[in-house]
Amino acid sequence: MFCSQCGAQAEAGAKFCSRCGAALQGNAATSGVAPVAPVAPVAPVAPAAPADWSTVVDYRTLIAIPAVHDRIAHAAAGAQKPMSAEDFLSLGDGVLKAASIAGPASLNSVVKVVQPMYTRMGIHRTSRRTETIAAPAGRVIVGVLCSLARRSMSLTEVRQATDGCVVEAEVPSNMFAYSAGLVVTVTRQGAGTEIEASIDARGQLYDWGKGKRELADLIADIQDYARPDVVA
Repeated sequence: MFCSQCGAQAEAGAKFCSRCGAALQGNAATSGVAPVAPVAPVAPVAPAAPADWSTVVDYRTLIAIPAVHDRIAHAAAGAQKPMSAEDFLSLGDGVLKAASIAGPASLNSVVKVVQPMYTRMGIHRTSRRTETIAAPAGRVIVGVLCSLARRSMSLTEVRQATDGCVVEAEVPSNMFAYSAGLVVTVTRQGAGTEIEASIDARGQLYDWGKGKRELADLIADIQDYARPDVVA
């Protein structure tokens, strides 16, 4: 204990400072105040999930909400994997071999070599669509994630912004597109939300309408999942 007047160290149990004679404030007998017990540290409390997450645009906050997690899980449970380009081309190989006109390499092997070459040359087919949805941005972002999960699209990156986020995914290959990437930008616009979506079929000049169909299905999914009456 130290004297509050002169700063000298006091002896244990002393009521007055031996240097200046001032009463020692910290002594319970002198001050008449009962000593205060030390306060145990309080563990930090995790922030509660917002009661209304429909306007939340932060991706990490959204996916940590149990109701949102349940929606995405429910959508993923209904996913159906379509026929891939690899499977489709393997069927083509079988037809050529049966006709005895197959070359030294399978069609699947040829595409795996040629398609990256076309990509490096800048050959691709891009489809774009912009849509305004009459729903809060939080519901729209969750709708995007649910649509990707239901369509077996692999989430590859999420970039956060103050008024929305950008979601990137890999589109499963099929007979129309061997390799394609999806980019969805979700931006809050007052009470509504604007979506800009694009699909890039890499290494292809044509995708036979796959990109437009995928974007139309995406928008339809989002409008469905973003409805306030949807609970899972």
